Amino acid sequence: MLKGLGAFVTEFIEADIHKDQKATIIKKVLLDMLSNNSIDRLTLPCIIRRFDEFVDRIKANYEIYVSEFSFEKIRAQVEEEKFDKVIKVNKVLSDIQNQLLAVPVALFLAATQMTTAGEITVKNVFILVGYFIFFFLTRMLVNNQLTTLDAIKKEVAFQWDLIKQKHIDAKSRLSDYQHEVNGRIVSQGDTLKLIGMVNFTLLVTVLIIFTYYSGFFITALEKLAVFWGDLVMVAKFLPCGLQSSS
Repeated sequence: MLKGLGAFVTEFIEADIHKDQKATIIKKVLLDMLSNNSIDRLTLPCIIRRFDEFVDRIKANYEIYVSEFSFEKIRAQVEEEKFDKVIKVNKVLSDIQNQLLAVPVALFLAATQMTTAGEITVKNVFILVGYFIFFFLTRMLVNNQLTTLDAIKKEVAFQWDLIKQKHIDAKSRLSDYQHEVNGRIVSQGDTLKLIGMVNFTLLVTVLIIFTYYSGFFITALEKLAVFWGDLVMVAKFLPCGLQSSS
């Protein structure tokens, strides 16, 4: 009896796992050996003479198939996870787009509804307080989305650690998973931070409008003019020595 024949039959003939693929591999190996003159003819005596080489070739081909099959399965799972994470990252901004559209509208309403009274009016104060409330609500909304992005980033890092632990050989071929998702997270985070800066700038703009409409600028200029006039008048009555020394 051939050495290793029982193990070969058990693994490649009787086993149910990848049965069709194993049959295809056996046929391919036989044809390759025949084309390379490793065996003279596809007869049992010829195969028996090169049985060890025959089995080694089958095992090598099967290992290649299993490794590729496993990697493709792993990559499919990783691609699915990546797709899911990218959707989550995109939703971070898309979920608040409607609310963000209200930012320029709120500025326009605040600027057009305030009245130029030359003094503080109840209407202007209410508009200013309303914009302050709108500003803080928008800021909370942006901060919440930044927190969500941070949570997704930690989840991606955790899953990448699992991939590196479970699939050490494949991690270099799957590294784009973390890079692509993290790149998207950074991009969305920068956009949210820019929105926060714009929101703060608009708040300052509303404050300037309120100050101008309330006559603070005019009053300040008038007070500065009066102060300067008083300073000039005092300087005229100073002794000559003090004037020259000053």
